Amino acid sequence: MATSRRTLSFEQALRYLAFFGVAAFTFVVPWEDQLINSPDEPRISRYVGLLAFAVAIPALVFHGRRHKIIEAHVFAAVFAAVTVASVAWSNGEDRIAFAITIAQLVGMFWLIWEFADTRNKVRGLLAAFVAGGAIDAVSVIYEYLFIGASAKFGRYSGGPLVDPNDVASVMALSVPMAWYLVKTTKSRLLSMALVAYIPIASWAVILTASRGGFVILAVGLLVIPFTLGSLPVPARVIVLATMAIGLAVAPGLLPEDQLNRATSTADEDVLNSDNSAAARWDLFIGAAEGFAENPVKGVGADGAERFLGQKVGFPQGAHNTLASVGLQLGLIGFVPFLLLLISVGVRASRGTPFQRRSAMMLFWAVVVMMMPAHTEATKRLWLVLGIVLVMSVYGGVADATRRVTSRATGAA
Repeated sequence: MATSRRTLSFEQALRYLAFFGVAAFTFVVPWEDQLINSPDEPRISRYVGLLAFAVAIPALVFHGRRHKIIEAHVFAAVFAAVTVASVAWSNGEDRIAFAITIAQLVGMFWLIWEFADTRNKVRGLLAAFVAGGAIDAVSVIYEYLFIGASAKFGRYSGGPLVDPNDVASVMALSVPMAWYLVKTTKSRLLSMALVAYIPIASWAVILTASRGGFVILAVGLLVIPFTLGSLPVPARVIVLATMAIGLAVAPGLLPEDQLNRATSTADEDVLNSDNSAAARWDLFIGAAEGFAENPVKGVGADGAERFLGQKVGFPQGAHNTLASVGLQLGLIGFVPFLLLLISVGVRASRGTPFQRRSAMMLFWAVVVMMMPAHTEATKRLWLVLGIVLVMSVYGGVADATRRVTSRATGAA
């Protein structure tokens, strides 16, 4: 008996290649800073991202655009357009590079939507990000166990030029992604490895002594109690047993100095201020005052650092994404950026119970990440927003309880 074999057309093959380019970008972003030897050294994601665009363009030319643009992409495009236009009135030193970066990141945000358009591809992106986060976790733990701190205040990041806050946020964001994969993988061995990864990543986040990373992790971990009931009974037993073992051994593994810093407002500071929380508040107030002075257009792309250096005395960014966007782009940039976040959040609130709870916890983890840092021009923000969007639309997962009910109904 002959069996039919499915063959890929040239156009379909191009779309798969474009997806692999996006997945490769997703994989390298979490750990690329572990490779740098100079702060100004180009990151590997620059070349991977260009390659992804180079493959995506012919895929779109030959196969055409498959999915219609939704409101989130419109708001993102408007935000990027305003950022580029603001170069005209900005005095920021790197205003052109800043604007180009935003345009590229918004482009990648759209490519994720266009090419990660099935549940398996969504899982592929999540797996790529988690794999990148695992490299960070291994690097941080290795530094802690065998090398020693390479930064101030005994903070571990895996490399001498890696920002502990950045690497902590990446690992914390990977936790709800790993949990989603626990539910969706068919391999019990892989599922157990993912369950084991969650406490390992959590430990690595604490080793960074990042307050922001600690809060992101706390929000991300909420996905477990919110969705535990949707897992099959054997999976629940494995998860609960792992959690019990983790709680039993945690007191002996958690480093006291890093844990104390992650849960306090003392020690590390913004430009040697005695209290980093107070210094960050001064920057936030300065950004709010700058917004009031320039409510429509703001000070322009990459203009926050120079403005706050003159206003507050700290030549740094606003240390808050919404404040930074409002200061630099005024209402014409702040409104589309805020609408973008709202539209992604609304999409995340839809779908099957496990799907929407997973997407919502990842979304809120991203929102928390934006509060203590200006992340509007970072790869991890736009990458994870894109992942939340495709997880919400294409990543539907039926609950174990629903499957049991449906089978019983069918049998009847």
